Amino acid sequence: MPYIDEKMRVQLESSLDLMEKQIIANMSDSSFHCTLAYVFFEISKSFIGSDVRYAKINDVVGALECCKMEIFRRLGKIYGGDGLRVVFFHPSNTKDLDEAILDICSNAKKIEGFDSARAGILNYILTRIFLFANVDYELNVYHISDIMNFVKCKIYDDIAAPYEDEKIKTNGDVYHVKRKTN
Repeated sequence: MPYIDEKMRVQLESSLDLMEKQIIANMSDSSFHCTLAYVFFEISKSFIGSDVRYAKINDVVGALECCKMEIFRRLGKIYGGDGLRVVFFHPSNTKDLDEAILDICSNAKKIEGFDSARAGILNYILTRIFLFANVDYELNVYHISDIMNFVKCKIYDDIAAPYEDEKIKTNGDVYHVKRKTN
């Protein structure tokens, strides 16, 4: 849930302010959803890091799902609407946006207890980004659901699937196990 300790929140505030400015500066009405998907993916990918482990993937995917569900729980009755199909692309000029992503991720990783609070910190960051982005763009909960589902699938395709393929090579493929019949 996005309800992390106040001490952790304070450490993220300046990075969240910078992120808000860069998101607003880098999106238009036509690219809003794509920019948000890009930011959520890059932050989520950074939280997994280069030392890929199932627990980290599970934390990130779980945080995305919980963030989405909490937004539905808290705002679902306020915002409604139709679903949205998200197409991923890199916004045209991501230099400042990427610097803001790097800033927020590096500050988050400096928080004492980051490894044990990874999912909660990610959930907090994504929820805050959604809430300030929603003020200007009136994003409905179905849009955030589509964005989160897209990011979860992209995390799985880009990070989890190659990790799983390595584990199959090392440990064998579970899909080749045949059921015993009587």
